[in-house]
Amino acid sequence: MAAPTITYALTNGTTADASQVAQNFTDLLNGYTDGTKDLSISALTCAGTATLNGHINLGNSSADDLTITASLASTIPIKTNNSFNIGSATLGLAGVYLGNGGLGATCLVLSASHATTRSYTIPDCATAANFLMSELAQSKNGIMTFNNGIKVSSAGSTLATYTSGTTWTPVLAFSGGNSTSTIAINYAKYGQVGDFVTVDFAVTLTKSGTPSGNFILTGLPIAAVTATYYSSWAPLGQAVSSAAWVITVSSGETQLTFKTVGNANVTAADVSDAKTFRGTLVYRAV
Repeated sequence: MAAPTITYALTNGTTADASQVAQNFTDLLNGYTDGTKDLSISALTCAGTATLNGHINLGNSSADDLTITASLASTIPIKTNNSFNIGSATLGLAGVYLGNGGLGATCLVLSASHATTRSYTIPDCATAANFLMSELAQSKNGIMTFNNGIKVSSAGSTLATYTSGTTWTPVLAFSGGNSTSTIAINYAKYGQVGDFVTVDFAVTLTKSGTPSGNFILTGLPIAAVTATYYSSWAPLGQAVSSAAWVITVSSGETQLTFKTVGNANVTAADVSDAKTFRGTLVYRAV
């Protein structure tokens, strides 16, 4: 766009007709109001309401400052969805206050002191109690990951581990020697919530050669804490007189040992070929 133009060129020391002066003023007024002229002003103060139509650019350099003293009195509409940010990779806001001040108080959701450790404090406006989310991340599928665990209250314990439906691999062992016996794993899963581990399995034995000693399954995914745990089970086609066997795991171990209800070890002589054995055990992890 061009700058406004006037009809008459007036110079010092000459006499101008009033109609010429009036015409020039009219030219200026028309030029500034027809929407087709450029206007460059070093400083501008508007005492009343200012309406700026059309596209508006504020500043021509990132070094220019924008200072707002007025209060926001409308929503801020966004032209293009998911396209713009506030701040940059190196410059961010010190804090964002949200909430209804008319109901008591607003909440400082994010502050610079927390940003230095990549942690976020979300306060409860009513009680001023803070909920700290440390090292918060969000994966592309929308799942929140809390790398330092989750704590429900200050008096509670931190839940730092949770797994579900994870595969583990039982390995057949006889304490006196395995010979050529093998197992087929029908399924073997485990889950962990905090320090409690649940293992579930079904294996089919192929007994061959001359195995001896106690019947053992090794390969537990997580070792047990200082205690011995027991779980009843009912294997199919068991060859011992007991109506049920018991699975045990002892302190620091990653293997399952099998006993009769009378606490006798289940040995190679007690197990039969081509039989499927199932079991479930819950124990505490180290």
